[in-house]
Amino acid sequence: PPTLLDSGVPLLINRSLDDEDVSYLGTPSRSYLGVPIGVGARAIGAISVQSTQQEGRFGEADAHLLSTIAANVGIAIRNAQLYEETRRRGDEMAALAEVGRELSATVDLAAVLDYVAERARGLLDAETSAVYLAEPEPGTYRAVVALGDNAEEIKADLIREGEGIISDLAARGEAEVV
Repeated sequence: PPTLLDSGVPLLINRSLDDEDVSYLGTPSRSYLGVPIGVGARAIGAISVQSTQQEGRFGEADAHLLSTIAANVGIAIRNAQLYEETRRRGDEMAALAEVGRELSATVDLAAVLDYVAERARGLLDAETSAVYLAEPEPGTYRAVVALGDNAEEIKADLIREGEGIISDLAARGEAEVV
């Protein structure tokens, strides 16, 4: 049977769940009311209330009240998500401006590349970061800067054209998320 989240509509059961074609965890209820929490067109969670003692405990008015609460919870969650996304983008823009200022003020290539790798790792909250440049031998690349636990291993690896993600990215000149 479809779940509460799949259907997107309240589920009201006013008799023992043992008599219903539903799956549940925990103590069986004698009355159950569950409503989805929606964000946009999709359900991201649910709010439920149960009575383990009384059958017929909840009605349509209760379903309407709980649906209103769930709608407000969905709006609050979406607002929090939008705020977090806006804050994150603001932080990214500030960091990009700072990177730009720092890069334009530095003429030492090694310092620039170190700075880029460190900022990329920090901004993206990653464990490792590396900057690869083409080697004198055509079709080969090496990490000139690598940060993280396996930095030395990354720097020791020579990337050849046609081998792996780094080579593919360099050949295509496009970003990729794996």
